[in-house]
Amino acid sequence: MGTRSRTSRLFQVLAVAVALGIALWVLRPREREEHKVESSPSTPSSSAAPTEDEQSAPSSEPALAESPAAQEPASETADTVTAAPPGPSLRLRGLVLRAHDQSGVAGVRITITPLRAGDEPATSSLSNALGEFELELSGEHWRIGQVRTATAIDAQTGAQRFQGPVRLDPGFTLLLDELVTLRGRVATSLRPREPRLELTFTRPTTPAARVRRFVASARTDETGWFEQAARVPAGVDVLRLSVAVDGRTAALFDAPLEQLTSPSGIDLFVELCELRLFVRDANGAPLSGAELRAAAFDSDPDDFPPVAASDERGEVRLALPAADYELCLGKSGYCSRVEHLQLPPQGAELELALDALAAEHEYFGVVIDDAGAPVERAFVALAPRTYIEELSVAGTDGLRTDAQGEFRLRACSSAELELTAFHREFGLSAPLAVRADGIRLVVQLRRTGKLDVDVLTDALPGEFRDGALEYVLAPTDGREPISGVAYQAPFTVGELPAGDYDVYVTLPGMRACAVGFASVEANRSSQALLAAQGASWLEGRVLDADGAALGYLDVIALDAWPETAAQVLLWSRTDREGRFHVLSPRATARLSVRDDEGELSSHAASAGEALELRLP
Repeated sequence: MGTRSRTSRLFQVLAVAVALGIALWVLRPREREEHKVESSPSTPSSSAAPTEDEQSAPSSEPALAESPAAQEPASETADTVTAAPPGPSLRLRGLVLRAHDQSGVAGVRITITPLRAGDEPATSSLSNALGEFELELSGEHWRIGQVRTATAIDAQTGAQRFQGPVRLDPGFTLLLDELVTLRGRVATSLRPREPRLELTFTRPTTPAARVRRFVASARTDETGWFEQAARVPAGVDVLRLSVAVDGRTAALFDAPLEQLTSPSGIDLFVELCELRLFVRDANGAPLSGAELRAAAFDSDPDDFPPVAASDERGEVRLALPAADYELCLGKSGYCSRVEHLQLPPQGAELELALDALAAEHEYFGVVIDDAGAPVERAFVALAPRTYIEELSVAGTDGLRTDAQGEFRLRACSSAELELTAFHREFGLSAPLAVRADGIRLVVQLRRTGKLDVDVLTDALPGEFRDGALEYVLAPTDGREPISGVAYQAPFTVGELPAGDYDVYVTLPGMRACAVGFASVEANRSSQALLAAQGASWLEGRVLDADGAALGYLDVIALDAWPETAAQVLLWSRTDREGRFHVLSPRATARLSVRDDEGELSSHAASAGEALELRLP
């Protein structure tokens, strides 16, 4: 799978934009009042329940792909959806069951999030000893077959027992997450110091958003032991365990839930070594406040890289596993450095010098819209090109365009520089490779619109189990696809460049998918109505010629959909035992097994078979 994505680049540009905005807010109070309306974010409806991903997202990163597209902030434009007038009531009965033994759970109240801003959420009666509850949905905007976000709260303790998408069917069932205790011991090779480690447990990533849902966090004691109560989602048998030393991620493990919940727990060992970096200026003097980001080339692209800053002595220390690393070092007013480092088990010391920016490092140009008019207050960012996308943030510089859409800034790096521009009304421009050659740059932004996507599931039998709606919008003109996750239907995708799109949606919780077409107009809300159809799970293992499991390979179901959609939605990564779990629109598919270098093998597969994909 590719390491560079439009979504992660947007995260970088937004992160720098936020930092610049804070500085302008403090230093220029008069300008702040002048642009108050334009720069203030819209406020989400208080009736919309936050999703689990939103609650666990790191505050330093803007949540984009992982945020429910249907819960966009209310806008004061002409296309604002008004509350529906009172209509006929819809009364549903349902069950609240424990996932592991299907027994009823008493004393739980269910809340269903409404679609329209201003509407009241629907709240059920308390479940009885059999887990039965009643839910009255008043208003004409509710209907059978809709997919909505549900939250289950224990009325006695106030604890949240469930949050996720459900389908509104007569007698629908909520399977509550299991309440378990995670325990074990983690030892490290950092002797004589045995630090207390910070542990984070997440469930596996979803293909479209590549976002892990938070499950629990813990901290080891002086012996390395941890024990933490957790709410594990139904159907999850493996948790991703992130081990942080001094607040920085040092190791990742796929830990079987069976071992984590056993009386003796799980035993893990983290082999670490120390990287000491000394940062100097051009005269050899220590340089403090330089940001360092480091990531191994074979690391999971979903993992946020360790971040550290040089101290007053110009020194940075990181405890990392021995591996081949890419480093990005940057400081405002200086040229950034991108380096490769093979970190040996015994650790390493490295000295890097940063040169001050000079007049020859200046870039200038204009940002225009698709009609050729200048775009005021567009954020322009210059970042070094890195193999691991998030590392480039350490070397990113940016500013906003003036009233004539003009920009002028200085930046340089040991790596090639890329320029991007962003504005809320237009979205993000395509990356542009640039050089400081004195030529005026012209960056074009395209006006955007919104797309409301509804998926009809009425004709599909069966329960809606755990799993959100994942989508890909593929522009028909060959531009880069846009993907994400929604937590109810209909859902809205904003800031879409005007044009025609093929729309692909999967509903893993229903073993279903949908395909359609949409035309997005600038400054308008367009609609796409899709009918869901049944899909199949293809499951098995990937092995080498000797029968040994091959982990961390991508398995993609091809032939039914274009590869641009299949590699995002019909995708799975093998675990340490080589197991995979791929959704396919058809009962038969060609499974492509790949690593970062490309396809390793291809296999014909059918649903219901015990698949063993052997690589030569």
